[in-house]
Amino acid sequence: MLFEVVGVSGHTGMRIHSANIDDQLDRCIATGLRYGEWSDGSRCILQSKKAFEKFMELQKDVKEFKLIVESLNSGGSGPAKMFDKKIEKAKFNIKKTVLENCAVSV
Repeated sequence: MLFEVVGVSGHTGMRIHSANIDDQLDRCIATGLRYGEWSDGSRCILQSKKAFEKFMELQKDVKEFKLIVESLNSGGSGPAKMFDKKIEKAKFNIKKTVLENCAVSV
């Protein structure tokens, strides 16, 4: 089971899961304990699996919740920056869902 972000116009299948780099995400939200630098110099999220396990433990009895994004800077460019602007100051409904067609490799 994962939490899915629902009700985002033009986007479906957005889930919360562990990931370290952009290539491990497809419209999804990654958990992590801090930012770091990948071997190619790009930004990455560190200790994602540990953070995800803690997140799921804290949410074990929760079926859905509202996520409020106060500010966002993914560090990306082009489409990533446009997406950052789109969801900044947004409120999302999050529901627990069965994992389907989501490549979680971390």
